[in-house]
Amino acid sequence: MLSTHPPITVPAWTSMMSSRDPGELGFYGFRNRKDHSYDGYAFASSAQVKGAALWDWLGQAGMRTMVLACRRPIPVARERRDGHVLLTPSTQSAYTYPAELKAEVERVTEGYVLDVEDFRTADKAGLLRRVYEKTDKHLKLAKHLLRTRPWDF
Repeated sequence: MLSTHPPITVPAWTSMMSSRDPGELGFYGFRNRKDHSYDGYAFASSAQVKGAALWDWLGQAGMRTMVLACRRPIPVARERRDGHVLLTPSTQSAYTYPAELKAEVERVTEGYVLDVEDFRTADKAGLLRRVYEKTDKHLKLAKHLLRTRPWDF
């Protein structure tokens, strides 16, 4: 977490995958100023990310990439989409590329779970159980895709 300032999920993941720092990306967290006022806020989105991400560069080199459970605002490959991408914000949206992969993801995982809900609960044992369930689903999906899809990275 020392590689990105501030060490927050949104700029850290995006910096790691785009090789740009938060200043270049233009956002520093989940919510950012959309203008120079004190009351104009907007959520970080992939539309703000200019330039390529790691999978774009690999795709341009002819490699097939598989991106699994990567958080927004990292953009999906813009020019070449040979890989399989699972992005969010929710499992209620079209969160896979290609779109028809969503049904397979749901079947293999018996209901894909993006993240644990209500993580600020006092029920720590229940939270831990949900974390393990989510992790098991992600691992099951990763193993399935690695066995059934062509990939280089």
